Amino acid sequence: MDQSFLRQLYQAHRQTGSVPSPAEVCKGVEGLLELLFPELASRSYPHFREFEQHVQSVRLDLFSILTKLEGSLPGTAEETEREFLDRIPEIHRLLLQDAEAILRGDPAAQNTGEVIRSYPGFFAIAVYRMAHEFCRLRVPYIPRILTEYAHSR
Repeated sequence: MDQSFLRQLYQAHRQTGSVPSPAEVCKGVEGLLELLFPELASRSYPHFREFEQHVQSVRLDLFSILTKLEGSLPGTAEETEREFLDRIPEIHRLLLQDAEAILRGDPAAQNTGEVIRSYPGFFAIAVYRMAHEFCRLRVPYIPRILTEYAHSR
């Protein structure tokens, strides 16, 4: 590649604002889903302190994502993180209802654990519910990244 083209690309990178990568956003939401549903967790927590530490790690990931959007948020990254996390219990409640509805509607489903663990429709609903909350909080980029992620899985 010619040097002027490389410089042009370099300038484009420097002028583009900081935005979280799709991989970072998806990893953050997967971390949240693992906390909400043991059926999706990739690890176990023999002690409450380990669980608390993992919660803090997931919160830090979320905060890191939001700080990259700070100039585009209606408030600070901290305020947005707090508002989003305050909605997590309600999102969890709704998702449990969604899993129950899927279970009732599918005679082959054995239990809600199976629905949560293995039904792509449940995963899509979970991701969409989180995307909706980010949209409601007027967070840019993340809702679109998440909905595209849900489509691809």
